[in-house]
Amino acid sequence: MKAQAELLERVQFCDATEVPEKELQDFYGLMFPLKSHLLNRHWRWLYRLDRFPGAKPPLVAVLDGKVVGQISQIPVLLNVGGRERLAVWGVDYGVLPEYRGSGIGYRLNQLWMERYPIYLAICTPASFRIIQKQGWTPRQTVFDLRLPLHPEHHPRFSGGVRGMVMRLAGPSWRLFCRIRRALQTPGGDAPSCRPLLPDDLSGWLPLQHPGQGEGMVFVPRDHDFMSWHLVDSPFAGQYRLLRIGESPISAIVRTVSFKGIRRLRVIALSGRVEVKSELERFFCGLLKWALHSRVDSVRMVTGDPMVLEVARRWFPVRKNLRFGFYCSGAEDSASLGDAEYRWEMLDSDFDLLI
Repeated sequence: MKAQAELLERVQFCDATEVPEKELQDFYGLMFPLKSHLLNRHWRWLYRLDRFPGAKPPLVAVLDGKVVGQISQIPVLLNVGGRERLAVWGVDYGVLPEYRGSGIGYRLNQLWMERYPIYLAICTPASFRIIQKQGWTPRQTVFDLRLPLHPEHHPRFSGGVRGMVMRLAGPSWRLFCRIRRALQTPGGDAPSCRPLLPDDLSGWLPLQHPGQGEGMVFVPRDHDFMSWHLVDSPFAGQYRLLRIGESPISAIVRTVSFKGIRRLRVIALSGRVEVKSELERFFCGLLKWALHSRVDSVRMVTGDPMVLEVARRWFPVRKNLRFGFYCSGAEDSASLGDAEYRWEMLDSDFDLLI
């Protein structure tokens, strides 16, 4: 314990802009290897330093000139029951393994929580334990939904008995998907998918449907936010607009290939629906397009109860994400306490993860 306390005393906490770029890149390569290519080139874009008024650089922990920890954020304007409030998504929080257990991560988060009024985060198990100790409120309302179409292509199943089982089961699974699509999709619902254009962002709104709560919490889809995340993104050319026949629903999607696996991410939904069957038709068309495009897996994130009720019949793999929030003011805390959360992949950095 004494050695850990002495180590913590030697650590300096400062903004990432105050340390050499190489030290930051070395840290990203060790701490976030699957995301380091993005952070090394585009961390200022991701954290909106050059786009959002009042955005602060990442907070880093430095020991003997070496960056050993970081916590950062994506600032957003949050709609809280009809009121706009400044909030941040906590992202890229971590301490190098050899320095964990010394209190660096706890102190990083403690200092970071003094910077903004409202904090939001989807957490790893380790960071979730830390934020709960520091007064954050956990919620179980956000789900990561996945549909594997070619599970036999996944590197995890490339060999051995599991690989053989997956190679045999894969065609049967896709046949089931095609039969289900044929039975449930009325004729004429042909999917179309084209590159996303700046004009497509005008008037884009979260999906509207009956039964929405008045006090729901979401990131408004204003033009500046959409332009920053999509049009000005380093990956702008990968975003596409998906429509299914005459469906009132539109979707922004992105396809990403990594280690031979082609992934489709459903970034955001827009439109006004009156009945659940319209969502059913949309997901049928989405599946049709994914199969036609030889996609290996489909993924979406949602906190919308109606979307979740329908989507869970199409996405057999579901994971309840560890979501938490913290407010420095009592009024904001009360407003967020019983709220309904409408997160999608467009929020935070969901779609930038491998």
